[in-house]
Parts: sequence; structure tokens; C-alpha cells
Amino acid sequence: MSAWGSDAYGDPCAVCGYDWGRQSQTDIALVEALPDEFTAALGQANGGESIPELAWNAVAYVMHVADNLRIWGERLAGANDNGGQPLPVLAYDQDALAVVRSYPKTSKGSALWSLQWSVASWLDAVAAAQNAGSRLLHQEAGVLTVGEVISMNAHDAHHHLVDVRRILAAND
Repeated sequence: MSAWGSDAYGDPCAVCGYDWGRQSQTDIALVEALPDEFTAALGQANGGESIPELAWNAVAYVMHVADNLRIWGERLAGANDNGGQPLPVLAYDQDALAVVRSYPKTSKGSALWSLQWSVASWLDAVAAAQNAGSRLLHQEAGVLTVGEVISMNAHDAHHHLVDVRRILAAND
């Protein structure tokens, strides 16, 4: 298992408490539950709530998680067709994507719909990649197994669910 995540965020993560030693099935279940978790967290909020110490509002974090899962799902699907070789992938600029997709102005309903769709697609891509034994070559993290991608994605999603909960608790 790559130490990239634990080196970057701590083990457990200093912000969200994510434990990098979890099993893939536990992380898959975490991702599968995200639409319900974010829906419950947002409750009656409108999604525009924010706090100064975080870059985005609540709905923007939902959009980021949805896009991140979709992008990684696409990467895994591409790796399945790469003849057993690790598929090279580049980091993307999440802040530029947030601007282009107008994350802060997205409606709560649209963001939650996008998350539900992205989770379903990601789950399909993960299952196929696990069966194929796919690997990715990430410019920062090196060669990643499907299990490592699952951990990275689960951490990102959990971390931002914690961010949303912090935002909404401060806006109560």
C-alpha cells in the first residue's frame, strides 16, 4: 500500500480522522453511502452556507466530491483497457474545475443528483477495475492499485463530508 495518503494527511487524517489502514470493502461502503450522508448532513440547509476557513460553500464540496469520483471512475475504466500496463493520469486543477462548473452557485438538488450519479458510476468502475487488476500511474502518488484509488477517493469524500458538517454546524 502506498504511503502517499498517510504522508500527505496523517494517519489518521489530522482533519477528518480517516484511517488509511481500512479495507477496500469498508471504503466502498463509505462511498456507496455518500448520497444519503450528504443529504442528511445538508438537511434543511440551502447549500450556500460557508465558513471563512474553508474555500468553498457546502454545495461546492458536494460538487467536488461528485466530480472527483466521476473523474477517478473514468480513470479506472480507462485503465481496464490499457493491456495490463498502468494508465498514466495527471492531477487536475480542482479549483479551475470549480470555477468552470460554478460549484458555489449549483443548487442543492443538482449537487445531490450529481453525487448520486457519480457514486453509481464509480461503483461500477471500481468493480470492473478490481476484476481486471487495473493500475494507474499518478504523477504525484506513483503506481496505484485499485485498492489505493479506493482509499484515496474514500478519504477525499469523507474529508469533505466532515467539511460540510463543520460548515453547517457553524451556521446553525
